Amino acid sequence: MASEAQDPPANEDLLANAVAFLIDGGDYEAAQVLLACEAVHLRGYAEYDTGRVIRMEATVIGPRAVYDAVEQLNAWDDWNNPPHGIGADMLRALNACTGHEHDIDRLTAAVRGPGAFPDWRKELDEAARQVVHNQATGEATRILHWNTMRYRSQSEIRIAKALEAAGVMFFPNCRARLPIGGDKLGNREPDFLVFADGRCGILEVDGDPWHPPERAAQEHERDRLSGAKV
Repeated sequence: MASEAQDPPANEDLLANAVAFLIDGGDYEAAQVLLACEAVHLRGYAEYDTGRVIRMEATVIGPRAVYDAVEQLNAWDDWNNPPHGIGADMLRALNACTGHEHDIDRLTAAVRGPGAFPDWRKELDEAARQVVHNQATGEATRILHWNTMRYRSQSEIRIAKALEAAGVMFFPNCRARLPIGGDKLGNREPDFLVFADGRCGILEVDGDPWHPPERAAQEHERDRLSGAKV
């Protein structure tokens, strides 16, 4: 009977365990997307014939990147080969952390946007009219949003919230032309350009899982060019 099975981990525990599982396996992109989730809800909907394994549906709630990853998983139609990608990695991690008495065989997503905020119509209208931008460029699955701005990790969002609470002007993930050697200039994307007390500086966010070891040389070069890091 269903009552004989142990309950799966609580919401926060399941998210934390699944993210740790992904990081341990080097699946950093999937870990970042799952970290962006505010919640995961489990719903049992059937039992296998043994009466011991509960079939479950998991709904993850988060930004657009979460929805896109799950949509890609559910669009998979070549069942002769196992699905792959961020959505599949997330499903595997959630299953690994619920225990053998539960089987998550459905993954859905619900988008949680910023909601209404002061002047939201004006700000979102300006954002919708942008065709080309130089802010947090790259793969959509790596991009998170807060206050209509683009970020690459929850750590960056926490820094942005702290800077905003302090009333400090900052530019997150904006591309710039910087000296890269001799008289040459190249495109670089500092994590934060910060202005305070008549001075400006660059903050770089280093460390796993968003800047894995294999990118260490590149990150050190970014720090050398920026002259500061966090």
